[in-house]
Amino acid sequence: TLTALPLSPKAVPFHPKKMNLQQYDEWCQYPLFVITKVIEYLQHKHSIVLSPFSITIDSSQFYLKPKTKLGLGSSAAVTVSIITLLFQWCEKETDNLEIFFLACSCYREFQKVPASGIDIASTLWPGWMEYSAPEKFFTFHELLQINDFSKVSKPYIHHFTVSPSLHFMAVYLK
Repeated sequence: TLTALPLSPKAVPFHPKKMNLQQYDEWCQYPLFVITKVIEYLQHKHSIVLSPFSITIDSSQFYLKPKTKLGLGSSAAVTVSIITLLFQWCEKETDNLEIFFLACSCYREFQKVPASGIDIASTLWPGWMEYSAPEKFFTFHELLQINDFSKVSKPYIHHFTVSPSLHFMAVYLK
């Protein structure tokens, strides 16, 4: 669940440029990082300055108990949700490909490890799918230079149907 509301007078203003992520609980650091990156992306790429807002993120369904993640793609779901919400908040149209590359960029930069993007792809294009990562993932600064996402190497996504009688499926990622 993700909601954005106009900033209440009692809220503490969020200043991305003045923020030190280390001062926040480790469970808040990643969403704040993504929010900061999306605000910066919208400002630099689309010349949009967001009006103040309040955001509530509830990813509790992705946890077995407090601080025990189920490993069901909660980071991807939160990333895609934040990006989509902030684009909608400023009424900026986008497509799943731009969201995919921005989400992958945030995820890879924060985690500091390469990621295939499959969690993000399955959040954006749900269903049974065959997936191959794009030839290139972009850094945040490279994303700012892309004017037409239809001209970049895309992830390969092929949806298929699965028989309702199928009880087991193996997936191999190379």
